[in-house]
Amino acid sequence: MTAAHCVAPHGGKNSIRLGQAVYMGCNDINQTCQESGRIAGIFPHEKYKDASLEKHAYDVAVLILEKPSRVPVATLATRDDDPAYCATSLSTVAGWGRGNTGWASGVMLE
Repeated sequence: MTAAHCVAPHGGKNSIRLGQAVYMGCNDINQTCQESGRIAGIFPHEKYKDASLEKHAYDVAVLILEKPSRVPVATLATRDDDPAYCATSLSTVAGWGRGNTGWASGVMLE
């Protein structure tokens, strides 16, 4: 999973693309990760619009890997876990990327 604003055509020259390598099972890209693979499919949320007034609305995309990963999957919250997980609440996601000032992070951000 990644942010829709990071995939082509939304992400520009640094966007995530088919065939690109991905690294799993680590939180610092300068350290050895458990596994790597290549992207075989990219599916941004159908309601994501890069220029929308709600820039972060539906800002999610699913990446399909060429081969299944052996890294354990993250357990996602369900609606029964907490009322804060309702459709209208904001969420926090951890991942690599660029900060608000444009610098690239090698350590996972929140």
